[in-house]
Amino acid sequence: AEWGFHQLSDPRRTSPGAYGIQEPSEAPIRAFFSLDVIIVPVRAFTRDGDRLGRGKGIYDRLLAEFQGTTIGVGFACQCVDWIPTEAHDQKLNLVLTSS
Repeated sequence: AEWGFHQLSDPRRTSPGAYGIQEPSEAPIRAFFSLDVIIVPVRAFTRDGDRLGRGKGIYDRLLAEFQGTTIGVGFACQCVDWIPTEAHDQKLNLVLTSS
């Protein structure tokens, strides 16, 4: 599948990607900024909404103009007291954890 954000209308509409992980077969969403909520992956996060990603800034660039709600998903053990941030880093509105 082409890289981008996808709305998966049917979980059966997936196919194995480059790493053997099931990926949406549908085309990416082009109206990205019309979304209300985006789930953002985290490697680590703080209670203030700072997040540690993969270090390439992909989500930070996309979320810089996003007006909806950003939700990080991670395990409670990924919550830390402090993460180094830079001016371009975007905070999460909410983080869902395992506890």
